[in-house]
Amino acid sequence: LLFSAKMAGGLYLEINSGPVVTNYEFLPKCYEELKIYARKLKAMKLVVKPYDIYQVFNSKGEPISTEKKELVSMLTNLNYQFDGLQKDYPGGEGDWHFVKDLNDLTEETLLKSFTKQRKSLVKKLKHLV
Repeated sequence: LLFSAKMAGGLYLEINSGPVVTNYEFLPKCYEELKIYARKLKAMKLVVKPYDIYQVFNSKGEPISTEKKELVSMLTNLNYQFDGLQKDYPGGEGDWHFVKDLNDLTEETLLKSFTKQRKSLVKKLKHLV
């Protein structure tokens, strides 16, 4: 899904969390065609925020997998600019996702695995439903 908005001088185009692929062989061609499409629209800026897992961290923020630097290399080799990995909420929006690993958790232990603040939010939500 390609988002577009008018900006001074042309269009701003952005793909957030995509493209979603099952065969990475076709991804470079997809990114090349995206640049061609952006030129046809006379876009001033094209931003791509891939839906790939670059690195996995545990709930304490410690890396538990190696970085997949080839994901960045593929885009920079296609002349996309890499702005670096962002922390917190640059521009008001996080460029990362936290996905809780539910393996080895039961319905009973799930709530216990949350922080005090998250437990409170879940309890409030239960009262709303």
